[in-house]
Amino acid sequence: MKIKKRFLGFLLSLVMVLGLMLGMSLTVYADGTTYNPASTYTGFGNLNTNDTEVTISEVPGKTWYVIANDSSTVTLLSKQSFANQAFNSDRSKGNNYETSDIKKYVDGLTGEGQPLEKISSVISDLTLIDIKTAKGLSETKRKLAGANWWLCSQSKFDVCAWYVHGRDGTVWESGQYVSDPLGVRPALKLNLSSVIFESGTNTFSLKPYSVTLSGGANATTSGGATSQTGLTAAMTTVTYTANTGYYFAEFPDITNNGITATRTSSTVVTVSGTPTSDATITVPDAVEKTAATVTKENADGKTIVITNYSKTDEQISQFVFKKAKGTTVDLTNVSSNNIKTVVVPETVNVNGKTYKVTRIRKGFLKNCMQATKVDIGKNVNTIDKNAFNYGKKVKTIIIRGKLTKVGKGALKNTKKNVTIEVKTGAKNFGKNKKLLVKSGLPKNATVKRAKNKK
Repeated sequence: MKIKKRFLGFLLSLVMVLGLMLGMSLTVYADGTTYNPASTYTGFGNLNTNDTEVTISEVPGKTWYVIANDSSTVTLLSKQSFANQAFNSDRSKGNNYETSDIKKYVDGLTGEGQPLEKISSVISDLTLIDIKTAKGLSETKRKLAGANWWLCSQSKFDVCAWYVHGRDGTVWESGQYVSDPLGVRPALKLNLSSVIFESGTNTFSLKPYSVTLSGGANATTSGGATSQTGLTAAMTTVTYTANTGYYFAEFPDITNNGITATRTSSTVVTVSGTPTSDATITVPDAVEKTAATVTKENADGKTIVITNYSKTDEQISQFVFKKAKGTTVDLTNVSSNNIKTVVVPETVNVNGKTYKVTRIRKGFLKNCMQATKVDIGKNVNTIDKNAFNYGKKVKTIIIRGKLTKVGKGALKNTKKNVTIEVKTGAKNFGKNKKLLVKSGLPKNATVKRAKNKK
């Protein structure tokens, strides 16, 4: 018995030595080994050269063949057809895959509610294979339970496209009419760094990720946990609600690896999404409520924006001014969903400088069409043509300064019975009235002099 064991051991050693001498490599994979990420598995080349079937956990009911691989991706061909589909329902559309009906169908397989939706984030390419790829496959991989299936290659006939005969795996170069329904076997390229592979069952599945949230002081969370692990789909949405007396200041969406924090209102922030890798989000803290007016100069140095906030940090109004000559600015836009009285300021102060507001531009009420009253500061001397284009509800206009120019139809689109109160001395009242009338006022407009009281 000992002699037999020694002899068997000698033979095994000899086989291994000869194998190494011939340049052979010996790789052993233990059944049930999970490779995370799948890129650490080196046996995809073997699966590519044989007819082993693999599965994807998130795509039940389908099996796949490995038909190509490299260090970062693996290309899988569906063993089953996803549908019977015409290449083009209208033969006159020809056989160009890029503009075909069948490409739209294949591309749509990753859409909402579709078979490949859950793995859409890890697919880098999705298509039908071409004739060259099909000819390089084994007969087993080309067969489709007796059903013919489309390739993406064009036949020499405009109304035909190449296909594979499912019963025996023959590639038919003469093609099939594009309007005929044949099987659809999509090929998809998986990113190996984003999936895991179980070698015992030859199964791919999405790599689980984690989401970690921090910050959000002075607020209460609801919904999902602030730390979620093992995610292969969308995280459970987490909602931050500011405590009484606090609010979330405005901020742009914060995004990290597929997860986004969004300020949905002054008191609510939601965090949601599907992670594409481990994600971390720091939610801004809720701050104590105070009424405020914020004046900012845009980065271009040409625009000044004044934003008025309520005590709940809701934006009340926003005034946009464009710099003009010297230390003067033009009012270009007023934005508000609720204010009825628009007060055009005399001056604007920003970064230690004071600018006089001397002009009102065309259509300045475009984003404030509910306004019924406009009070114009004393430094405004020019009102552009069609300035009140969006002032159909304006019934009172107060002018406090000396006008030098009023464009044609400047106040024309206000209410028909608009009242224009000119709060200046008698001399300037006469000049202002002349300019206003000449510009063209609504039919029943009234221009009157009033005492200059704020």
